[in-house]
Amino acid sequence: MKAVATTGVTITLLLFLSVRKPVSAAEKDAGPSEKVSKRLGEKTLAILKGADRVEVFRLDNRLIEKVPEGVKKFGRFAITAMGKEQGKEFAGKLAAVLMKDETYFGRALRCFEPGVGFRIWNGKESVDMTICFGCSNFYVGGAYGEFGGSKGIYGQLAKLAKEAFPDDKEIQELPDKSRFEK
Repeated sequence: MKAVATTGVTITLLLFLSVRKPVSAAEKDAGPSEKVSKRLGEKTLAILKGADRVEVFRLDNRLIEKVPEGVKKFGRFAITAMGKEQGKEFAGKLAAVLMKDETYFGRALRCFEPGVGFRIWNGKESVDMTICFGCSNFYVGGAYGEFGGSKGIYGQLAKLAKEAFPDDKEIQELPDKSRFEK
């Protein structure tokens, strides 16, 4: 009798799973939440959704008020090196991280001494992102964020930085977790 009851439960479960409505592509890719959309703004979001390449920069994390002759800047920071331009796949991975709710853990700006800059392109439009791996903060298109939460966002951004700068010893030594993660 017990075997019949177990078989009945198994059959019911299999029937339920087989008639369950399949998840559509639109449901899988619902896009960013309203919270993230508001935080990033329409223009930044449009660039991220269609990102096709990313320029990568190593930055001198000291703010430069007056740029010396011949020194290139990324935002308010001097560029110390440029990595190889990254293509659509990299751009998609970076954009996906930036469109997750988990990425915007808080607004606690600490030291904010960024060492990495990404210029994310969609055709002729771009948005800049600066990242400080020391305090787990970033700035992208007018929105600050703290990515040191417990959802692994730090590790995802560190992995992308390592991919962009394979020969940079300091970047390659970034940990997989923020010191602020639990």
